[in-house]
Amino acid sequence: MANSNDLAAPATRRLRVFTLDPSLATQLTHMDVSVAELRVRWEELLTAGPVGEYVQVVDIDPASQRFYAPVDLNHSTILAENGLSPSLGNPQFHQQMVYAVTMKTIENFERILGRRMLWRERYRDENGWRIENTDDRFVPRLSIYPHALRQQNAYYSPSKLALLFGYFNASTNDTLAELPGGLVFTCLSHDIIAHETTHAILDGMNRRLLDSVSNIDMLAFHEAFADIVAIFQHFTLPDLLHSQIQANRGDLQQDGLLAQLAVQFARSTGQGEALRNALGVFDDQGHRLPPDPSELARTYEPHARGAILVAAVFDAFIRIYERRVADLRRIATKGTGILPDGDIHPDLAKRFADEATRSAQRVLSICVRAIDYVPPVDLTFGDYFRALVTADKDLYPNDSGGYRVAFIEAFRSRGIYPLDVYSLSEDSLCWSNFKRPISDSSPLTYFTPPSKLLRSMADIFQTDSGLGELADLLVPDTDEEDDKAETPRTLAMTSRHKEMQSVADEILNNFRIGNADAAVNKLLETIWIGQPDNMSTTTTTALSDFTASSSSIRDIRRATYISERLFKRFLHNWIQERFRTWQLPEDPASVAEAVHWIASTFGIDVRSYLKSRYDVTAVNAPITTSSQFPPIEVFAIKPTVRLREDGRTKTELLITITQRVKVTLTDEHGEPIRNDCDEPNPKSQDRTLSFYHRGGCTLIVDPESAKIKYSITKNILSKRRLERAMNFFRQAVAMAGPKAVEHYGLTAQAQKRRRKHESLVGVHCVEDHSRGY
Repeated sequence: MANSNDLAAPATRRLRVFTLDPSLATQLTHMDVSVAELRVRWEELLTAGPVGEYVQVVDIDPASQRFYAPVDLNHSTILAENGLSPSLGNPQFHQQMVYAVTMKTIENFERILGRRMLWRERYRDENGWRIENTDDRFVPRLSIYPHALRQQNAYYSPSKLALLFGYFNASTNDTLAELPGGLVFTCLSHDIIAHETTHAILDGMNRRLLDSVSNIDMLAFHEAFADIVAIFQHFTLPDLLHSQIQANRGDLQQDGLLAQLAVQFARSTGQGEALRNALGVFDDQGHRLPPDPSELARTYEPHARGAILVAAVFDAFIRIYERRVADLRRIATKGTGILPDGDIHPDLAKRFADEATRSAQRVLSICVRAIDYVPPVDLTFGDYFRALVTADKDLYPNDSGGYRVAFIEAFRSRGIYPLDVYSLSEDSLCWSNFKRPISDSSPLTYFTPPSKLLRSMADIFQTDSGLGELADLLVPDTDEEDDKAETPRTLAMTSRHKEMQSVADEILNNFRIGNADAAVNKLLETIWIGQPDNMSTTTTTALSDFTASSSSIRDIRRATYISERLFKRFLHNWIQERFRTWQLPEDPASVAEAVHWIASTFGIDVRSYLKSRYDVTAVNAPITTSSQFPPIEVFAIKPTVRLREDGRTKTELLITITQRVKVTLTDEHGEPIRNDCDEPNPKSQDRTLSFYHRGGCTLIVDPESAKIKYSITKNILSKRRLERAMNFFRQAVAMAGPKAVEHYGLTAQAQKRRRKHESLVGVHCVEDHSRGY
């Protein structure tokens, strides 16, 4: 008989939640599907709160000046009953629900992307002060406050690294919609929880999408993407899905709960049947209006603009679903395509539901995976459109199901087009496979790290045994923009630290003398073979020895963070050395051609690395002052494991390189736009408005062959890009004046204040929108 200590921990934990929100339980037609049971990943170290590997629920209610006791999901009674029973008045159930939905959303991302999710790195505290100790920048858990606000809102806070949910009294007078004055909790809305969690996940993947807004699509995309994830998680709830399929007889174009977001929130605030609807707009008779391709051009508010992108994705899903069930309809209708009156057969409903689930899973996977294929800055809907098509083609070259054609049709009907394609054919929309120009006299391999380094980057991301110290010591001599004036963490000068200092000094010295290969070899020797010969016997264990004491997911995620920081620093030094030793013809025309080739290939301006050896004044670029030639930033390095169509896995590296330069905001005549805000005693640099213009690339690299598959670029030297950004900020200032200056940080002081601002609450500050989410 097996000893109880030998029993394996369960794979999942079952927890009950409201399927969508509490309002379904008060409606006779929906009461049977008002509660769902989620299977979330079992966390062995889960404590009361719940506090787990990824999130911690902190139930402080400032409005009521109360702290609610934390729920212990490991309590025997709670385990036996699959969680607490759904209840509007039980704070412990509220804690359970936010935990369950948040964890399920995280699991969906990790399954699709093939890597652990990390939260935004915390460079500054809540007061905007820089966090100097690099160990403190890693955020193991997202904080969740179920009762943080007494208002009609819920939002993700990048500065607090937290989800804050509000509760309020229903303001509607329509008793058929909601009890007037009754309490509404946003933390009990499945849609709102998934939406806000997605904001946090996306911010952890690329904080530039919130920090560096440069066009009208960027905030709208954040809202749209969060809605897309929330909508398609409806199709993972079997009882709800089957009920809705029965109700609409398999026709997903009929209005219903599957396409509606935040039903209770909308009804209780007098905003109609749903806050947003993925099916688009309906007329007074309930008929769905056809897509209007011109709507996008006249829609500016982020939620409304984002809703157009959501509708395009949902249109693509409906096209895919209808194609998959066409044969079932033919069989069921004997070829007429018209189902007989009455309820459809349960077996047919089940088949419809199965196909809807498969279609939704594929569409959600395409949408999430596309995030790896977008440029790192200045994201537009058109860029995301191209990323969707490329991401799917990269994994499934044969589009026999017509998925990509469905997306093309749907986006075209909504007026969503990329700026830089000649047609909407699949080949034109896909990002081009990376190719070295034949005219390039210097081999591209000169700029690409060797395969042994790339393979180590892909393999070492679960290792942590001193890499953090080494990462802190490999500060490039032209610092990354977020690491300027960084003070390495305070360390006692132990023998271990001295040894790591010696390793770092040797690596950096090799870079300084132009011997990048020796620097690579030293790093790999330190990682894989062991420590240098002069290291003490207590520290001779190979850095790759990942012990059982570091086996928890939390430790793996911390190790991933430390490894990424190390490789970002090292790769930054590698790239600097490559450009500083790049041999070019002496004539200015050849230098200018090389600078523009690098800018078009990788999105960055390398004149700062060439100006000491070559004449760069002949480069025709919108940024001409030598003092403005900025250093680059290796923004991210992430390994991703992809499951290919043939069932095999493929590991790739995502490397993101960015760069920024400060640009004076001018009017149409080139005159600087003055700051007209009422700020007392503005500093001289605040009298003229300015903004940060960014460029860079997302590289998708095969570590085995050391080949770049894609370089998805935003050229920092592009005059058209700079002019578009200039127009965006001009219009914002013209429309909103001082609010736009604050919202986008268009002065030095506004930039500092913006560090304390909540970007997603700020979605509502340029135009007056009192209701959030």
